[in-house]
Order: sequence, then C-alpha cells, then structure tokens
Amino acid sequence: MNDTAEMRMTHYLVDTVSPRGTLRRERHTLTQRYYTRYELERWLRAFGFDYRLFGSFHKEPLTPESPVFVLEAWKM
Repeated sequence: MNDTAEMRMTHYLVDTVSPRGTLRRERHTLTQRYYTRYELERWLRAFGFDYRLFGSFHKEPLTPESPVFVLEAWKM
C-alpha cells in the first residue's frame, strides 16, 4: 500500500470575531491518513495494547451500521 495514495487533505476556515466586531479568517490544512480496523488491531497487539471497539461514544456495539468507530486502548 502506498501511504501517499491514502493521504487526504482537508481545508478548514476558522473565523474569529473580535469584541469590536472585526472578522479575522484563518485557513488551515489538515493532512490525514485513514486506517482500517484491522491495521489498528494489528498494531495495538504488536505493541502490547489491549483494546475494545465500539460503534458510538456511548460504548454501543460496533456494527456495519455504526455511525462512528471508537477504539479504547490501554497498555497490558
């Protein structure tokens, strides 16, 4: 797998209004790489972590319909 091909660039605009009402806009770029569940599980095991997977921030079970993927890890 080529990591470069897996990179995603996301651009964000952050607007800040001062107490006087003037607007300041900043542009930020975030470079991300998305990992699969199986990559993360392999790395966690390799580095001695135990973990649990959830399908929500309320620790609901992970299913194909889950809106998010939440991973909780700790050193064994």
